[in-house]
Amino acid sequence: MLQDLFFKDVWKALFLLALMSLPPNAQTHERPKRPPSACSCGFVPGDSFFSIWIHQEHAPLYEIDPFALQFPEDKPKKLIFEYSTPVRPQVYGGAHGWKGVHYCHVLGYTKQHSRLLRMMCAYTSRESKIMQREAYAETSDNHNFGGFLMLIVNKDFNLERGHFFNRYNENWKSMGGYHPHLWMPEAVIDDWRNAERFPELNAKLVGFDKERHLIWAYHQMNQKLFLEVNMDDILIVCIPTTDHSVAFRKDLHSTFYSMDSKNVYQHQWTYDHNESEIKLVRKELSTSD
Repeated sequence: MLQDLFFKDVWKALFLLALMSLPPNAQTHERPKRPPSACSCGFVPGDSFFSIWIHQEHAPLYEIDPFALQFPEDKPKKLIFEYSTPVRPQVYGGAHGWKGVHYCHVLGYTKQHSRLLRMMCAYTSRESKIMQREAYAETSDNHNFGGFLMLIVNKDFNLERGHFFNRYNENWKSMGGYHPHLWMPEAVIDDWRNAERFPELNAKLVGFDKERHLIWAYHQMNQKLFLEVNMDDILIVCIPTTDHSVAFRKDLHSTFYSMDSKNVYQHQWTYDHNESEIKLVRKELSTSD
């Protein structure tokens, strides 16, 4: 019975995904009132996270970290991240439409935060490098090991219940259609069912003109349109993989890392023999670990 219900949900999700991918008014063959190539490749108001991809070991972090300078001042600074999405040209390659917000300014970023962020990235990159080398051990391809995925979420985001890279956005109908990061039935079903349980990222949208038809007003990556978040209100999460589908899953013994304004934590999915279920165990890391 449960298996039958699951497959019904999967087919329903696939059908609705195909329907939502059609241009507006496609069923009536009317001229669309909005660009048919509309997409949401950046952060969209209502999303639960801001997505970042560290492509190379350490290098991008040092380029953007204001405390990576030779003689930085001690006063709090601003850390700027650029949005990154899975590479899907057929979904994100449109030249028109709502491309979302591509920049996030983290305010209240101090030298202590810089130290914690570098420590977390070092842990994540080291683990990612080991996993990637094992995965490509039998190939001769020259892979750039050490890259990983990063997310900015609310400080109270439920890491045990939520899945990474699900938008949990209830506003997708007004954003030109449903454009998830992960086009997997299980991800789409979870995204729709649990959107109400995960509030949108606590961020201020700067450069946003409420009087304009904003969804369609910004066709290019606009650095004057950005998010502002406060370091005290967020978690920065690092996942030691460059595969978004792997980050979505909760594989037994897999790990990821998070950082708040005070500490860095390691999280691992472990099996609780007493309750016969998989649970997320958190361990605080110190600079001496």
